[in-house]
Amino acid sequence: MAQAYRHQRPTPVPPGKTYQAGAILRLPSKDQIPESLQSQIKLEDGCFDHPALIIWVDPNLTKATILIVNYLFQHDGSFRKTCNSLSIRLEYLPIYPSNPHPDNDKLLYLEGIAALPKKSYVHTKKQHTIDPHILKPDRNIRSKLSKESLAALIEYINFSPPAVPPLPVPSESPVTRAPRRSKTSYSYTPAQLSVPVENPNALASQARPRTEARVERVPAPLRSTTVTPAPSTRPTAYQPYGTSGTYGTISNQSANTYVRPKPPAPASYSLARAHSNRSPTYYSPNLVLPISNYDAIVQDNGDTPSCLAAICGGLISLCILVGVAFGLVYGVSAAIPYLMYGASAAIAYLKYGASAAIAYLKGLFSFAMARSLGW
Repeated sequence: MAQAYRHQRPTPVPPGKTYQAGAILRLPSKDQIPESLQSQIKLEDGCFDHPALIIWVDPNLTKATILIVNYLFQHDGSFRKTCNSLSIRLEYLPIYPSNPHPDNDKLLYLEGIAALPKKSYVHTKKQHTIDPHILKPDRNIRSKLSKESLAALIEYINFSPPAVPPLPVPSESPVTRAPRRSKTSYSYTPAQLSVPVENPNALASQARPRTEARVERVPAPLRSTTVTPAPSTRPTAYQPYGTSGTYGTISNQSANTYVRPKPPAPASYSLARAHSNRSPTYYSPNLVLPISNYDAIVQDNGDTPSCLAAICGGLISLCILVGVAFGLVYGVSAAIPYLMYGASAAIAYLKYGASAAIAYLKGLFSFAMARSLGW
């Protein structure tokens, strides 16, 4: 009796175990196979673009024996109806989720609880030998037969793996390496020497010069520890007449008397810090002049409006405002009667409609009462 399996997507095969016995891969169409490999393939045209089941592969991954998997007989019972001959039916073995074979009750299963997306049948009569690298993995059919199903399939078709030549064994001879030449040792022959070999001092004169010159470090010169005082910025009276000092020009005074310089006038900090002028800028006392005669400065040019013109303008504005106010009052008083008339008319229509609706409802109620009493 067939085993009961729960449907699940096929379990992916690890990349290192793709080309193994029992793996189901996709045999691509003929135009997708490289031309260098097409000459090695001896398949019929109907075998391409189908799933392929690997039943044997050599350790070198150069040859593999495959069986073609067909998506035939999708409907239940069509396998027996389509294949009337018993010999033809025995050439196919179903793979789960297909139904068991109607004649020998055989059914192949995948590893775990996986199942193929369609009902599939393995054609066991024709075995094909190809290069396994032609097969491509497909996410829909990338799966593998279980060990029991693969053993039952090999026993069913009476398959015997072909002989594989042994792999070449590498020689165990030790690897000999040439001795390394020391960086500091030099070899010389007597022909290269211009003096006899017995003289050891001649070897030093004929030695190979070094590529890098020796760098001799010269000690830094001793600096004096005597502290030299900084030049004084204080103005003195010994400068000649007209010499410019830190705080301005110093007049020619006697050498025996010290004259304290006059402090500068207050300077603008923002102007002194400007990029264009780093020197302090002093305000001149002549820039601001006091105004003593205001009437002489303020003069009438004739464009000042007179008092009469200002009064006339105010009266005109007042008249405009009064007119607008009277217009608003008149408009509101004229609109109130129309609003009251509309409201009274609406109330009258509402009363009429309500009375008509009440009368209609009374008539319906009396008619219903009469029908219920049988009048």
